[in-house]
Amino acid sequence: MNPELNHEQKSVVEAPLKPLIVSAGAGSGKTRTLVCRVAHLIKQGIAPNKIILLTFTNKAARHMLARVEDLCGPEARGVMGGTFHAVALTHLRQQNPELKLISRDDSKKILFRLLRNPRLPSVDIAFDKISYAENTLTRLPEELEALRNAFQTQKRESGVVDFDDLLTQFRSLLQTQPIHPEAVLVDEYQDTNRLQGQIIENLSGQHQNLMVVGDDSQSIYAFRGADTGNMLAFKKRYPDALHLSLSTNYRSTPEIIKLANSALKRFPFALQRNLLSVREEGPRPVLVACATALQQAQFVAQRISELAASGVSLGEIAVLYRAHKHALEIKEALNKQKIAFQELMPSRDWSLEGQEISRSQDCVTLSSIHQAKGLEWAHVFVIWLVEGHFPSFMSYKEPNGLEEERRLFYVALTRAKDSLTFCYPQERSLRRSRFIEENSGLCETWTLEQPSRPKPVRRRRTRRI
Repeated sequence: MNPELNHEQKSVVEAPLKPLIVSAGAGSGKTRTLVCRVAHLIKQGIAPNKIILLTFTNKAARHMLARVEDLCGPEARGVMGGTFHAVALTHLRQQNPELKLISRDDSKKILFRLLRNPRLPSVDIAFDKISYAENTLTRLPEELEALRNAFQTQKRESGVVDFDDLLTQFRSLLQTQPIHPEAVLVDEYQDTNRLQGQIIENLSGQHQNLMVVGDDSQSIYAFRGADTGNMLAFKKRYPDALHLSLSTNYRSTPEIIKLANSALKRFPFALQRNLLSVREEGPRPVLVACATALQQAQFVAQRISELAASGVSLGEIAVLYRAHKHALEIKEALNKQKIAFQELMPSRDWSLEGQEISRSQDCVTLSSIHQAKGLEWAHVFVIWLVEGHFPSFMSYKEPNGLEEERRLFYVALTRAKDSLTFCYPQERSLRRSRFIEENSGLCETWTLEQPSRPKPVRRRRTRRI
């Protein structure tokens, strides 16, 4: 099939046609494995138009299917691949070619016209709560539930659907008029929500030829309704399921992987417990205590300048943070050093397209960790590792909030290929992050010179005579 496949990947590609869950560790070549699995299914005699590949960006699907075509030739073009929303739209339009899809903003306008009760939240908050309930199959408080019903009625009478409707209507279609693919493959399964989980069950109900690939340790979208329970309960749902792992990491140095494994041990239910690095040794991750947020920014800018001077492409450098507000000082420091950068921002219509990112090789990347998922750089800086910032203050109050923050930390550190640097400011009463406390023994500590404080000016008193 493919001489580049390792033993684990080959086992996945050639696994029997039955429910299959694959725990794919960071940097373990899951895309290559998915591509070869689709090609294997075609060569086993499954018609390409009977295969569905569900991904979290249409760009990822196009990339995978192009590689399948390289392996199998033009016949592979019949495979249906794309996001849940894109696949849903295709099937719904086969039933109703006049189906009109409206944007998130247009959907909010419809909701806004229904908001007459002053006790209800703003249109943005109401929209997000309704969307969350639709995707997690949960009920809302009475007044919001009434608003949701009126919202659905208004869209139906107007002959339009929004992104959430695509999934709810697709699920209904599958329940009343089942389609019969012979193989279903799902990427990033850890980020599926309950509604998507039901769609997957409906698609695979007859043949049970289902392969899901994911890493529950990288599930970081609970705020969008992602449910790690889909992955953790897979074998309960499919008792005959086979569980395989991809544990060889091709991305990061052994020193970074040691840190990743240390983080993995703190996940109580992780399906993937240990990663193996095949790369040569590199420097230990670096831990830098900075006096202030300003010194943190100046240090990062200076290190980036030094890396660039040594021949490193700016496109191979990233600065990652928990929230976009943490980038303010960094942007100022990079501007002063005349270092080009680009900031990755979230897509407004993430529900249809996922996060499709175009990176420049001439710029340093500034990104929240959520936007950085699935990407990699040679040199990564993670900043603002202090309690209340990372983990965030809000996570202290939310059920499983700290567990999700810990997964964010794991995602951040596994973006790095060659070097990894953690920074935190110590001004005021800031306390360094528990994630650093737990793993500091695996890091090299750097001490920066404290900035000198200006001496206070004493004013001489003059006496009037």
